[in-house]
Amino acid sequence: MDKKRNINRMIKIMIIGIIILMIAIFSLNIYVVNSTKNEIVKEENVSNIEGVDCILILGAGIWGDKPSPMLEDRLKEGITLYKQGTTKKIIMSGDHSREDYDEVKIMKEYAESEGVPSEDIFMDHAGFSSYDSVYRAKEIFGVQKMIIVTQRYHLYRSLYIAKKLGIASDKVIEALAEIKVPGRSEMVPNKKEIPIMIDYAHSPESLQNILSAVKSYTRGRVISVFGCGGDRDKGKRPLMGEISGKIADFTFITTDNPRTEEPEEIVKEIEEGMKKTNGKYKVVVDRKEAIKEAIEMANKLDIIVLAGKGHEPYQEINGTKYPFDERIIVKEIIG
Repeated sequence: MDKKRNINRMIKIMIIGIIILMIAIFSLNIYVVNSTKNEIVKEENVSNIEGVDCILILGAGIWGDKPSPMLEDRLKEGITLYKQGTTKKIIMSGDHSREDYDEVKIMKEYAESEGVPSEDIFMDHAGFSSYDSVYRAKEIFGVQKMIIVTQRYHLYRSLYIAKKLGIASDKVIEALAEIKVPGRSEMVPNKKEIPIMIDYAHSPESLQNILSAVKSYTRGRVISVFGCGGDRDKGKRPLMGEISGKIADFTFITTDNPRTEEPEEIVKEIEEGMKKTNGKYKVVVDRKEAIKEAIEMANKLDIIVLAGKGHEPYQEINGTKYPFDERIIVKEIIG
């Protein structure tokens, strides 16, 4: 009997401990956000900042010899700021913990391919975390004022770390550049707070990259909505169907820009690849209806990836471009 009481007491203590830990984490997150949110500025305002020592680009994974989609977006943003004359130095900080995995090398090669001179790129091979990257920028590279390039979810933590290390005292760090590349991993705000991403992925490789990337951090299901363009490479259609079938938890096969082809025929060719997998899917030729059904299916833990259209605000059918902006479509559906 005493043994049973002791077990029950231990279970209660564990439950209380877990609750306290969750409250502490939640409170800490609120504190970090509130203490840094006023120091985040948009890209268009970065040019007003003077005396910046460097741009710090944080690593975000590589795919073979290429940056991941998330890392590529960070690199593009950092390079844009560099070319705008914000500063003439870039620190590439990433993971090089293994001989066969070198984020920093890939980051540098990408920047060089975009026209950034090698002498303006500094490499930090031990940027294993946000803390490591910011700490080493100060202590190893002697940085006093920087722009940190990362995504929205990462902004608050990075700035908070910098402030605690003393780099941001007296507003030494005045900005973190939020990445907003239209149609590339672009999140669509909505009243239901369902994660909805628009991405221009329109090839087998790009579709695989974006679906794999979101799969790695999504707690719920990955719901893919995509089609293939008409009058273009037909060979990629079954390949993309197979990729979505293997990675996504559910796929809506739909239209993209059918151009002069019959949408139903394009969909059938995509479906051939899908049938090679055990993936769950549904054919909904009308793209707006496919998006609607995906939204109805999803919850806040899932993510919907609207692939293929990206920044395009139209659908091309038989030589006519009809208005079709997926941001507007989502708003119309959700209200």
